[in-house]
Amino acid sequence: MNIQKHINKKTIAVILLFFISLFGWMFWQFNFNYMISGSDTFFHTQRVFEIRQAFLHGNLPSWLNFNTFFSAGQAVNGMYPDFTLWPFVLITNMLSPIHQIIAIKVLIAALTFVVTFLSLNKRYNSFNSSMAALIFTYSGAVLRDITTEFQPGTAIVLAFAFPILFTFKDIIESKTINYISAIKLGLLMTIVINSHLLSAIALSMVAGVFLIVVSIKNHSLAPWFNLIIASLVTVILCLPIIYRVMTISKTGLLAPFGKGNIIADPITILFTNSKWNARVAFSTLTLIILLVVFADLNTKKIKQLTPWILIEALLIVFSTDMTPWTIFNNVPIINNFQESSWRFALFLGVIPIILLLDNFKEHTSQFILVLLSVLSISAATQVTTNYIYNHGQDLATVTADSTKEVGLNQDVKLTSSGINSETIQRILIPDYAPNKVSLEPNSNGQSLSFDIQNKLKNHWAIQGKQKIALVKTTATTNSVSYRGKHLKSGNIQLPIFGYSSLNYQITVNGKDTKWTTDDQGFITIPIAHKLQTANITVNNSYPRAYSYLLWISFVLFISAIGYIGYIKFNS
Repeated sequence: MNIQKHINKKTIAVILLFFISLFGWMFWQFNFNYMISGSDTFFHTQRVFEIRQAFLHGNLPSWLNFNTFFSAGQAVNGMYPDFTLWPFVLITNMLSPIHQIIAIKVLIAALTFVVTFLSLNKRYNSFNSSMAALIFTYSGAVLRDITTEFQPGTAIVLAFAFPILFTFKDIIESKTINYISAIKLGLLMTIVINSHLLSAIALSMVAGVFLIVVSIKNHSLAPWFNLIIASLVTVILCLPIIYRVMTISKTGLLAPFGKGNIIADPITILFTNSKWNARVAFSTLTLIILLVVFADLNTKKIKQLTPWILIEALLIVFSTDMTPWTIFNNVPIINNFQESSWRFALFLGVIPIILLLDNFKEHTSQFILVLLSVLSISAATQVTTNYIYNHGQDLATVTADSTKEVGLNQDVKLTSSGINSETIQRILIPDYAPNKVSLEPNSNGQSLSFDIQNKLKNHWAIQGKQKIALVKTTATTNSVSYRGKHLKSGNIQLPIFGYSSLNYQITVNGKDTKWTTDDQGFITIPIAHKLQTANITVNNSYPRAYSYLLWISFVLFISAIGYIGYIKFNS
């Protein structure tokens, strides 16, 4: 039996240790009945809540957010990749909302460990592979997602970081057309695109540099043909999200904040901001591994190690101002990077693990990994307890009954009933709103104008110069209903974003009414005559073609996995 695939008792012990510690952490977190939240955690918890509500009511998730983001019908879920989140939400829907988020964090971490272990186990012995998977999961951006900031998109991408890296390397170094590797890369990039689009662009940029260099060096076009095949597979499997994004974008959307102004830090920041669960800098573990490797670099293996060293060096260059990012400020998609370290630095912890496994003899690597595994578990425990007890000690608790506003940069103890609370100011954001919606001057595109913020917070309808406070009566996956009193005849602007490329069905007191989008980006409807009480319902449904594309891409995705599995086990 191949020793690299043989799972011995020591390997099983590491696997059990990992899962016992991870699920022990989960049940410990369950006990609090809240989750410390702040920053982008609010954004992503509301995304998950919207998906959750759809599945609970037997629907597919809507393109617009009516349960969350102040029920303004904002196209957050429609424009943000979410398909890879669906399985995690579906299998945890029996839990309370806050326990569901915690469980999703744990499941993504478990997936990261399993995928990393299986990928490494094809190339190294199982015991070392299991410990490498453990230290990767319990450090850097992966640990940060478990303990601190909830970023499910990039977390899922990191779960597949090692197979993505190895597959890209195999294809770039290929000298013949390899359909299996191409299809495999297409499947992996489908997962990336359906999790976090900008990560797909970042990974493609890194691969592109080496593709050009290696294909010129080897005088071979085979890597290009393999990548073209992989790209075609990816495009076909990603048709649902491509269709969804293109349809919504026809309306014309606000540019993401910081578009055309990519920020990059000096390389020193990668070191000075280092900590065990760093996301946009070197993690402490990564620095330790690099120090150990370069302190005893095996010069006999320098040819084998050089490609990995060059990849890490390129990630450092792309993460910092060593890259002249101003030249990319007008390049479509790339000019949405905002901060380069957000896109590249989270991958800095991948290569050093491979360097460690390749540089040392198996027994030496094992000794180092045992020490690092003990250190990782200790450090991860310290990070978690410090965040819960020290950082969380004096934080306010947000529930459905909370009335005090939560500031933009404020952390809180978020409960299940408070997940879609309208006291959270961090979700008053312009992301994916129609481009007619006004922004606050000098905010670099990060803030809606104060008038718009007040309109959404108070659910004001505007009729002429009069502000009418609407009362939200119901919010579902596809609709929101308001009650207003003392409405005059004439047009009335609702506190709901209007996407002219989408289809709405709007009723007033049960009767269908026409609608338009006004010059401020909101839905406007006519009121034929004075109404003492008006019950207004706005409903949106996605095109039928979207459902067909979903089923087709799902069947093709499963079929492609089955085909690769069949070839593997019959070769």
